[in-house]
Amino acid sequence: MSEPDPILTFTAFSRSRAMQFELAALNEQGRFTASVLTNADGLPIAAATTSGSRLVDLLAAVAPLVQRMVQRSNERAGLPVAHEVAIRNADQSRLVCRFFEAGDEMLILACVVAGNLPHRRAMNQAVRAIAKIWSAEP
Repeated sequence: MSEPDPILTFTAFSRSRAMQFELAALNEQGRFTASVLTNADGLPIAAATTSGSRLVDLLAAVAPLVQRMVQRSNERAGLPVAHEVAIRNADQSRLVCRFFEAGDEMLILACVVAGNLPHRRAMNQAVRAIAKIWSAEP
């Protein structure tokens, strides 16, 4: 069995760190409680939160369920594919899920946004940065 290539391992590490940095910047810019980047299966790729890892795990698990539910509803109603879903909670916070492709992978950016704070500009910037990092050549 051969050893993994240290350059590829470092590249994967640096990509992960770059995405982690982008999510931390997103939380700071948007004053979000938590941000999680996950794949369509709910595997967390990167996360940043001010409230602990339990919220990260829950967001990573819930985001793909939200995506599948919304896409099925849109298909049945004859509507186009959804790119974003916002769920307003009783405390006025929102769970915002943004669905996008980077390379050949479907990714989901799930954020918890407090109150009536704006989220789209910060999320747009984060999605562009993440897609660029994801698609970068090793």
